[in-house]
Amino acid sequence: MEDGKQTIADLQVVDAGLAAFLDRLGSYGLDESEMAPIRATVREMLESSRSLCQMFDRFGLSPDIQTPPASLNDLRMRRAVQLNADITQDLEAGRIRSDQEALSSYLLALNQAIERVDRIFGSRRKD
Repeated sequence: MEDGKQTIADLQVVDAGLAAFLDRLGSYGLDESEMAPIRATVREMLESSRSLCQMFDRFGLSPDIQTPPASLNDLRMRRAVQLNADITQDLEAGRIRSDQEALSSYLLALNQAIERVDRIFGSRRKD
């Protein structure tokens, strides 16, 4: 089996496992508010797996691919939008503390992304 077909087969196994796990999540007895972030994460993983499978199916697995197709970048941006919305809700609900180390790392990464977008698109004026 060529590498691309094996990669697709591997991703299909991952996809099936994630889908089965998502179906079983309700049986763990956790409160729905505790399950929501887990469900969202597993759904994102499923979406990523399926997007990768489609990419390999369309483009093959080649060392010549220098950049991922736009669809993968779109997927990552949609995930970032959802993650930022979730983080905002967690902040408003008090589930994230100001002394959490992860918050500092997140703010640093977010500021770097904003600065990069500003440099590329000049989206904010410097007064």
